[in-house]
Amino acid sequence: MRPVSSYALACGWDGGHSPSCVIGQLIGGQVRIYAALNDMKVGVLELIEDQVLPWLTQYAPWARGQAGALVHVIDPSMATAGQATITESAERVIRDTLRGRIVHGPVAWSPRREAVLRVLAPRHEGGVVPFQVNPGAETALLRGALTSRWYYPRTPDGRVDRSRPKKPNSPWADIGDAAAYLLGWLRPGTARDEPRHRQRREPYIAKHIFNPLDPHRDRQPSPQNRGWDL
Repeated sequence: MRPVSSYALACGWDGGHSPSCVIGQLIGGQVRIYAALNDMKVGVLELIEDQVLPWLTQYAPWARGQAGALVHVIDPSMATAGQATITESAERVIRDTLRGRIVHGPVAWSPRREAVLRVLAPRHEGGVVPFQVNPGAETALLRGALTSRWYYPRTPDGRVDRSRPKKPNSPWADIGDAAAYLLGWLRPGTARDEPRHRQRREPYIAKHIFNPLDPHRDRQPSPQNRGWDL
């Protein structure tokens, strides 16, 4: 499974000193994840130089040279100087080194949670499984995070605290956050289904959500599913 040049390639980013980048596309109603890259105790620039740029060069060399081909959905804190260098923000480093359009993801956890649940809900759409992850080492961290290692903490009295996932929990929480930013941009609505030259912006409202963090608890989505800077 390789990126398709007629569709926008999107990178979800989480910053800090365990930066992560999850790369994927929406094609024919299916979210495809190609890579989930992370490094510990480095800055965003080092992750770009050591992993992201080599990956793009090998698998999507067209992405950095075509208008509208590459979109970066970032943790809003990456707009603040200090995660790349003292004087330069991680957002600026991404723009200068990789090019492409920058989109700020939501600060609140709830729209990111809904984005993950929409994609992981067990269903078929038009005979297509809506979520596919490349096998292999480049997505191992994401598969580990989604299966068990990205989770909600418990309070001292034993209750599950669903306000946000457990932190610190690197690299799993960092990869999970990067994936949530990516999935929220790819699946806010049906517009991401289309090739880049025909994309529109239409709202997506989930009718029913299965909660993978609590498989016995089905629920209806909040009407405030949005929050994405489109």
